[in-house]
Amino acid sequence: MTFEATSTARPSRLVRWLRRLRRDRSGMAAVEFALLVPILATLLLGTLEFSQALTIDRRVTQIASATADLVAQTDKITTSDFNDIMKIVEQLMKPYPTAPLRSRWWRCWRTRTAR
Repeated sequence: MTFEATSTARPSRLVRWLRRLRRDRSGMAAVEFALLVPILATLLLGTLEFSQALTIDRRVTQIASATADLVAQTDKITTSDFNDIMKIVEQLMKPYPTAPLRSRWWRCWRTRTAR
């Protein structure tokens, strides 16, 4: 007496459910969207922050150039002149915050020599 394996055995309920789930495509777009939203949001916010930083960098560069031009036009600058120039810089930087800005200046003397 020999026993042969028959293929008439029905798959279990779990196997049938997994096969049906694998064929079902109804929620695939929602899952893909949910996976991509954090990446796209990060790219958007990063682009906005980068453009804001670039704008501030350009404005600071222009203000530094204008300030250096103002200082270079005078023979002697006093502390009150320097404070007035810094007030102008604060006005030019609006609406951006000026708290992180620092200024450094050195005393320079010009000697007049005949050539």
